[in-house]
Amino acid sequence: YLATYLNAILSVYDPHTEYYPPKNKEDFDIRFSGQLEGIGATLTQKEGFITVTDVKIGSPAWKQGELEVNDKILKVTQGNTKESTDVVDMRLDKAIRFIRGPKGTEVILTIQKVDGTQKTISLLRDVIVIEETYAKSMVLTDRETYARVGYIYLPSFYANFQDRAGRRSSVDVKNEIEKLKAENVSGIIIDLRSNTGGSLMDCVDIAGHFIDQGPVVQVQGRGKPPQVLSDTKSGTVWDGPLVVLVNSYSASASEIFAAAMQDYGRAIIMGSTTYGKGTVQRFDDLDRLVMGQNDIKPLGSLKLTIQKFYRINGSSTQLRGVTPDITIPDSYKYMDTGERELNNALAWSEISTSTYSTWMGGVCKWDNAVRNSNERIAKSAFFALTNENAERLKQRRDETRYPLNYETYKKFIEQQNNEAEKYKNLGKDTLNMTAQILTNDETINPSDTAAIERNKKWNQMIITDNTIFEAMQVVQEMKRMRCFATRRDD
Repeated sequence: YLATYLNAILSVYDPHTEYYPPKNKEDFDIRFSGQLEGIGATLTQKEGFITVTDVKIGSPAWKQGELEVNDKILKVTQGNTKESTDVVDMRLDKAIRFIRGPKGTEVILTIQKVDGTQKTISLLRDVIVIEETYAKSMVLTDRETYARVGYIYLPSFYANFQDRAGRRSSVDVKNEIEKLKAENVSGIIIDLRSNTGGSLMDCVDIAGHFIDQGPVVQVQGRGKPPQVLSDTKSGTVWDGPLVVLVNSYSASASEIFAAAMQDYGRAIIMGSTTYGKGTVQRFDDLDRLVMGQNDIKPLGSLKLTIQKFYRINGSSTQLRGVTPDITIPDSYKYMDTGERELNNALAWSEISTSTYSTWMGGVCKWDNAVRNSNERIAKSAFFALTNENAERLKQRRDETRYPLNYETYKKFIEQQNNEAEKYKNLGKDTLNMTAQILTNDETINPSDTAAIERNKKWNQMIITDNTIFEAMQVVQEMKRMRCFATRRDD
C-alpha cells in the first residue's frame, strides 16, 4: 500500500518516475539481466500449494534430482539459520522470496510428492540463466528465390547492471551477426517489436555495429546543454541490407535505435508507429541515501526521469514515436496506445541537429523498395483481413452499451463470437519460407524437452509471420540495389 501511495504522488510529475519496493526492483534486475540466483524450478500456485511446473536442465534442482514436476513445496528452511517457513496458502511472489537466495547458500525444501509422501531435500542455490530473455537468430530461406536472410530477435536491450562481466545485448547481437555472416546471408532483419527498451549504452553500441562511427542519440537534462552519445569504433560488423521491425509497443531504446538507422538512411523501418517514450531514467538505491536505520532496510529504489533523448536530426521521439518507412497493419492499428495516452507525460520538443553523414553519402535511396512493398501490402488478402480485424477490435473496445435482457445479451455475445470466427485462423498459414534456428542449438540438452518445444513453437511463429516474410522481400530488393560497400555477389 505504501508503494501505491508513493507512486500516486510521483505520477503527478512524470509517468516514468516510480518507487520500486525491494521485490519489484529485484524482478526488474532479473528481467534486464536474464539471470537470477535460486534453485532453477518454475513454480505456480495451485489450490493453495506452491507447485513445481518445470525444472530447468543443469540447475541445482535438476542436478540434485529429487525435485519433480507436480511436487508441492510445503516448507522452506534456510540452511544457514535453520529457520523454517510454512509456505502453504502463501502468495507465490512471497514464497519465492524464501526460495531464492545468493549463490552457494543452502535451502532445504519439505515437499509432497504426487502419491502424498513427504520428504526433505537440500539444494545449493546457483545462478540461473533465463535464455528466453536473450538475443537469438535464425536463417530464413525464401522457397521461391532460395535467398537466405538473417533474422535477429531482440526482446530487450538487456544488460546485467549488477555485474560488469555479465551478459550484454550489444555483445550478444554482435555474436549473432557473426553467426549469420558465416551462413552467408544476403541481409539481416532485426525484430524490435514489443521491445520496451533497456540499456542506453548497449543501444548505442548495437547501432555502432551497423554504422562507421558517428552520433547515435542526444540526451539533455534540465538546464544543461545536449550531450551526444556516439559510436566511436571504426568500421561495421554488418554493412549489408538491414530492415528493422517495430510496432506500437517498441519503446525507449528501441526507438533510439530505429530512429538512428532511419536518420542515417542505413535501414528500412517497417511496422507501425512506435510507443513514443523519449525520456531517460536512473535508479537510486534508497538504502544508500539513509545512514544507519538498518532495522527498516531494505527500502527499495526510486526510478527518476533525469533526461530526454533526441534523434540525431534534433527531433524528439517523445509522444510522436518513430514513423516507419513502410507501414504494416496489425491488430492494434486503431487502438489508442503509447506515451500520449499517459497522464502527465512530458511534452514533445526538439533541439539542434548533430553532425553526421548519411549511409554511403546519401546516394542510396530506398524509394523503389518502399514503393514495391507498399504495393504488395495493398494487394495482400492477409493484410486486408488484418486491417479489417483491427477495425473490429477497435469497435469492440469502444463498445459501452450492453443489453441487460438475458436473451438479448446472449444473442449479442453469439453475434460477436460469429464475427470473430472469420479471423480465428488469421496468421496461422505456413508461408513460402523455411527457418533454421542458430542460437544455442549446440547447447540444448536432448532431454530438455521444454527448450526443444519452445524452439519448435518459435520456428512455427516465424514461418507464419507475414510481416517477417514481407521484410524478407524488402531485404532482397535492397540487395539488388547494390548500395553496400564491401559485400558484393558479383
